[in-house]
Formats: sequence, structure tokens, C-alpha cells
Amino acid sequence: MNKDQPFLHYDTENSYQFHVAIVLIPLILYGFYKNGILPFLNQDITLIPLLRPLFFPIIGYGIGLIVDYIVWWQGDQKKIWTNCPLYGVLITMTLPLNANLFLVALLLLGSLLGFRYLEKTKWKVSNLLTTKIIFILLFSILAKVSFMNATETNQTIVYSLLDTFFGRSIGGIASTSIFWMMIAFFFLSFDYYYKKEIPIYTIITFILLSLLFEMISPTGDFLKFILNPSFFFACIFFATEMSSSPYTPTGKRVYGIVIGTLGFLITRYYNPQDGIYLSIFLTSLFVPWIDKISYKMEKKNQKFCRTSFFQKENVEKNPL
Repeated sequence: MNKDQPFLHYDTENSYQFHVAIVLIPLILYGFYKNGILPFLNQDITLIPLLRPLFFPIIGYGIGLIVDYIVWWQGDQKKIWTNCPLYGVLITMTLPLNANLFLVALLLLGSLLGFRYLEKTKWKVSNLLTTKIIFILLFSILAKVSFMNATETNQTIVYSLLDTFFGRSIGGIASTSIFWMMIAFFFLSFDYYYKKEIPIYTIITFILLSLLFEMISPTGDFLKFILNPSFFFACIFFATEMSSSPYTPTGKRVYGIVIGTLGFLITRYYNPQDGIYLSIFLTSLFVPWIDKISYKMEKKNQKFCRTSFFQKENVEKNPL
């Protein structure tokens, strides 16, 4: 291995990115089973479409490596790991199965590379979230692509709540199983750098608002509404992105509550599949202010607690 190419090797034992990549493997394999193996066994697809669910994350990872190599070749050797391979995998996991592979690869390359260079400017944007928003706009405006696999297209399938939880419902290529997402969240919560407070507060806010509106205006679809695989996947993997989410404890809680509120409104009244990504993107634009205000509040509270402690200590030492 060439040590002059730092992006090709990184500390896998202590790498947060490596831990995220590991927990994504079961989701990718399940997506391959649901959207590849099952339709193939049902004789709805042939051998090449069988491998299609694996092509997307592989291409996403490969495009990310290409971006890393270009950045390294241009002389930016200080950045050992730019997150682009991981971003490529995450984005492709959420795409429709019938998306054009060539178009996906081209757009992913241009977006990841372009926003990677914008990181050096004053215009700070989230590479991951902005690229995802571009894909959403592309598929919603220019080319509406179905999320259904061949079996779901050929047959009328009614999914139960249990099916939705375990990932047998319609969704992204490898982002439908809430069950595997919960396991992934459990393991990531032990990682020091993973901001677990964000998905916790986001999900709690989303469920409470959904319950409140269900009590005010019953629809009978409360459980179906909150069991949204796209919502859980975005909360666990997109909302916690290091560069676009708050660092202060208070900021992470506020960030999660705002995302949960916006996510509920956009998901309920606009776009159930991709509304959560839009809410995360919009909230991420205000992260510098959220962290700044949260830091001042925490500092003020710490000062107040110290003052109260010393006042109490003086009273105990010098009682009237």
C-alpha cells in the first residue's frame, strides 16, 4: 500500500466513519435480499437486475473514492478522510431502485466534488445533505422514478405494520428496515463521536406531535405514519452528520426538536418519503446560530450554578 496516498488507509479501530460503514452492511444486504433475491426467486427479474441493489452502494463508494483521489491529487493531503465514500453509500441507499445508474454516478461525482471544494470557501454547506436534496429535486421534477421493485410492480401487495418494521415495505434501495436501523443505532450510540441525542429528540418530537394531531383529528393511520423507514434512516444517519450538526449538548437537543417538528409538518402535508431530508437540510442552515446561542446559555447556567454553590457554602459556614 502506498503511504503517500492517505485516503487509502485510516485508523479503522478508532474511526467513527468505519463504525457507521459497518452498521450499514446489514441494511445493504437486506436491501439486496428484498429488492434482488426475492424478485429473482419469484422469476420477476433476471440475473443482472438481481445484482442491481448492490450496484448502487458499490458505485456510491467508488465515486467517493474517486473524489478523494482527485482532492488528494490536487494537493489537499491534510484531509485523510473526506467522508465522500461514506456519503456516496448513504445517498445511493436511499435512491429508487429503478434510477438510472449512469445518471446517478455522474450527478454524485459532480455534486460530491463540487461541494467538497466549496468547503474551502465561506459558503459552508453540508455535502451529504445538499447532494441528497439535489437528487430529490431531480427525481421529483425531471424524472419521477418508482421505488417499487419488479415483484411489487407486477403484483398487488398489502404490507402490514410488521412488514413495514422489518423492511418489507416500499422504500429506498437499502433503507427500508427499521429493525436493522434500531440495531445500528444501538451500536452507534456507544461511539463517542456519534450524536445520539439528535435522533432521540427528533423521533420523540415526531411521535408526540403525531399523537397530538391524531387525538385532535383522528385518521386511523397513526402507527403507519410514524413507522416511516425514510424518517428513521434520515434521523439516524443524516441528521447526525458531523460537519452539519451542533456540538453543544443543548444545541443537539434543540436541533433534534426542530427537525422533528419540521419533519412532522413536511412529512404529513407534503412529502412522506423525502420530507425528513428537507427538514434536516433546512435546520442545518441554522446550526452556527443554534450552537452559538446554546453555548451562551450553557455558560450562563454554569456560572449561575457556581454562584449558587458558593452562596450556599458561605451560608453554611457563616449562619446568621
